[in-house]
Order: sequence, then C-alpha cells, then structure tokens
Amino acid sequence: MSSPLFTYYDAFRLFAAEDKQYELTFPTKGQVPANVAYSVRTADLAAVTARFYGQHPDAPPITGANNIGFEVPVGLSFYTPAKPGSQRIEYFTPGKWRLAVSTARDSSRTQEMALAAGGTYQVEWNRAVLSPGFTGRTSSELGVDHPWAFRRNGLMPIEVPFYTDAAGHTVTPDTETGTADGTISLYNGDQLIGTQNSPGKGIFWVGQHDSEFRLVAEANRDQQWWPLSTKVTSEWAFSAPFRQGPFDVALPLLTVRAEPPVDLGNKSPGGPVEIPLTVTRQDGPATVSGLSLEYSVDDGATWQQAPITAGKAAVTNPAGGYVSLRTKATDTEGNGVTTTVIRAYQTT
Repeated sequence: MSSPLFTYYDAFRLFAAEDKQYELTFPTKGQVPANVAYSVRTADLAAVTARFYGQHPDAPPITGANNIGFEVPVGLSFYTPAKPGSQRIEYFTPGKWRLAVSTARDSSRTQEMALAAGGTYQVEWNRAVLSPGFTGRTSSELGVDHPWAFRRNGLMPIEVPFYTDAAGHTVTPDTETGTADGTISLYNGDQLIGTQNSPGKGIFWVGQHDSEFRLVAEANRDQQWWPLSTKVTSEWAFSAPFRQGPFDVALPLLTVRAEPPVDLGNKSPGGPVEIPLTVTRQDGPATVSGLSLEYSVDDGATWQQAPITAGKAAVTNPAGGYVSLRTKATDTEGNGVTTTVIRAYQTT
C-alpha cells in the first residue's frame, strides 16, 4: 500500500529570554515521524533581529509567524506580545516565512522572508513616519490579489493603507473597531464623482471618463494608544484612461516616504536633523519632477519650509514635543500628491 498523501508537522515557539524567541517547524511528508524529539543548534537557525518601534503599553505589538514553504502555512495558532519600544532576536528553522505584527485594536503588518541556516536578518515594525504607502497588493474577500487602488473598466475601487510604516509594512484604518474615522472623495476634473464616509476606502463608478482625476482622503485616530499620525490627509492628482477588458489597471498614485532619525520609541533628538525622502509610485517607478517638505512644531497651526539636498530635508526639531510633516511630489507624467501627517514623530 502506498503512503498516505499528507504531511505531518510539528511547530514550536520557545522563549529563551525576553530578548530571544525561537520559531521551529519540522515537516514529515507521508507519515507520522517515529521520533518527535528534536535537537537543534542555534548556529543552524536563521537569526532575525526584530525591532518594535513606539507601541503604547496599552496596545503592545502582537507577533506571529508561519512557515509558508509547505502545502499549507505552518505555525502556532496563538500570537504572542513583544515589549513596546524594544528589539529581540527571533530564531527560525530555515525556509520561507511570513512574519506578522498587529495590536489588539489594529490589523496586521506582514513581511515574507526567505531565511537560510546561519543567516542574519533585520526587520523593523511600526517605525515612523506612518503614512500612505502602496507596497505590495491586497486581496478581496474572494482571495484574489489586486492593487490597492485600481480601475477596472468604469469602476474604480480604492483602498488607502494610511498607516504604512517606514519599512513599507502596510496597515489600513480598522473601521470595525471604531477607532478611526475619515472620508474619501473622488473628482473628475472639478466635478465631484462621490464621497464615502470611510477612512480611505471606497468604490466609485467613473464610466468612460478619461480626463484627470483627483482623490482626496483623510483618516483620523484620537486614541491614547496611538500617539502618532493622529490625522493623515492626502490629495492625489492622476490620470487613468478608460480601457475595455477584464483586468485591473493600477492607478499611478505617488507617495512620499519620510524616515526621520528615531529611536525605538519613535522619538528624534531635538535640534537639526536630516530626513531622507523617497518617492514611490503604485504602478511602477516614479520619475520625480518636484519634491518639497514643510514641517510644523505646533500641530499644523504654522508651517516652515525645509531645504532639501540630495533627497534629504533639513529640519530643526524642538526640544520635546511633536513634529508634523507635509510632503509634496510630482512626476514627469503630471501625477502629484500632497500628504499631511499631524504628529508624524515625537522629539526629546
């Protein structure tokens, strides 16, 4: 008789100390292993230095991991908290893993990593600035991958991941928990197509319009456990020609990623600092024609222009408080974006 067609898995999560964690999986195809006692050496595992930036103690980062190199993802069903504003080394058996970090009040950030025995890696979670960023793709309720914002014939479904961190881990406002509110509006030229009372998520009927579009979206979150990016607004100008066919065309939405020098508490030192800026475009490379940054030290009441040299903005941080950022970018095809982040990061 042939062996049954199944794979037996053992998965373990072990804690050696607060600054270490082990995620181990052991597959055996076609049979239950005769011996389920395993011996591993740390030197034969992959070591991932994980940094958890700036979470509030009331909403600590909740971590999870699954080995996705088998027929089905393999891991433990429960997630475990990490200490806010800390780092630890996470050891993994070699393979392809999907790592996840969330809070009890928020959706998950994820990252897939191919981990080799003896390899060393780094991953950063929730590093400021948390702002719109269209990294990767999202999935519908039917499990079909599609761009975050796209056009399909006369329909334009849009979802804005407002809280994408500096490493590109995307998160959308969680409307189910009632912790965020906002609106999203789409214009065809100066004509309003529609407004939906949802923070960055809507579906619009645009018909066969080919002219320029303008998208305006806002997300607000006033929660004790969410001290940064309390109000995020973005306005995009873009073109999206009508194309007949059963396919999704990603919208050419620009984003500007700002990476201030922050510690694990998402705090930056008072005084002059340089903030690297990176412009990306959802549907491909961005050919930048204009880039600027303004900053505010009074929650957006007044703004100062920051000089930019070689893609880095010169900002003078106050000694204690918060810095808000407003970035603007355009590309050579006429697409543009203006994004304002109130309380983008804290200062010491």
